[in-house]
Amino acid sequence: MIRRSRAIAVVALSLLFPTIEAAAVGVQRAFVASTGSDTANCQIATPCRSFGAAITKTLSGGEVIVLDSAGYGPVTVGTSVSIVAPPGVYAGISVVSGNGITVEAPAATVVLRGLSINGLGGTHGILAQHAARVQIENCVVSHMGGAAIYHGAPGGDVIVLDTIVRDNVDGVAVVSSDGQIVLDHVRSERNQNSGFYIAPVFGSIGNAFAVIVDSLFTNNRGNGIWIDTVSGAFTIAKVERSVVTNNGGDGFKVTSGAGIAQVTLGRSTIGGGDPAVDVIAPTGTVFATLSGNIVTDGRILVTGAGAVVYVSGNTGQTLACIDSPTVYVFGNNTLTEGALCGTKVGLD
Repeated sequence: MIRRSRAIAVVALSLLFPTIEAAAVGVQRAFVASTGSDTANCQIATPCRSFGAAITKTLSGGEVIVLDSAGYGPVTVGTSVSIVAPPGVYAGISVVSGNGITVEAPAATVVLRGLSINGLGGTHGILAQHAARVQIENCVVSHMGGAAIYHGAPGGDVIVLDTIVRDNVDGVAVVSSDGQIVLDHVRSERNQNSGFYIAPVFGSIGNAFAVIVDSLFTNNRGNGIWIDTVSGAFTIAKVERSVVTNNGGDGFKVTSGAGIAQVTLGRSTIGGGDPAVDVIAPTGTVFATLSGNIVTDGRILVTGAGAVVYVSGNTGQTLACIDSPTVYVFGNNTLTEGALCGTKVGLD
């Protein structure tokens, strides 16, 4: 009888232990809701209240799903996870101080989808400090005292899709060593400084990379897009099929510092600043290709001996040069040529 009781106990414990272990390591999908509790297990019937609590109970690579509309609070993400608000559900983060979402997750992949982040004295809406990749989809970030989206993750990728950043001090900023960013269908508007800014970290040997397609930069008080670099580093950027207009500074600005910038601006509409396109390289080097753009108002201005610019197929107003840059002007432009534009190969 004693042996039989022990056998039953062993079987019961063997059935229990896997359950305890599974609870310890977390679940694939955790849930949050306005009526949830952070002491719950974050299952769909017993959701948590905050993103932070739900992440602690989610497996690496798992998902945190928002069940209903509410505010869910700032969070620091330290593991691979997706935070997802389905269409029609408002998932808000009010940022009184600090950052809305801080990604401190080396080698991790973090996905943020359908979130609304609103600054009430906070600094950055989304701060990528360390990560392999941060993917931001269908989000709105506004009223931040710093950047709506700040990418500082060394060697990390940030991908921003179908997202609005507005009424912040800065729109999207990249200051990273070997960081890369992609913006696709992004609206950056009414920010106090630039709609988009990129440069490598000063003093590092890393570079910075950007691809911007089908995006809008408008009514920012500073530059629409500003591509910068620093001594000893490269910045490589490509902008296609985008609109940059009605900004208080330059529309599209490239500066070399003492480094090297290699940029392409193609099939885009640029205006609302003078210059509309401003390439500045008194030191360092800028290689710029301007092709198939519509310059609605303002000049294309190229300044400095370190500027090497290829101009083709653009329509608009004036191409002007200062301080001996090298400018190669190919056919199909409808630009009025200014003085001192260096080497020219035809101007239609």
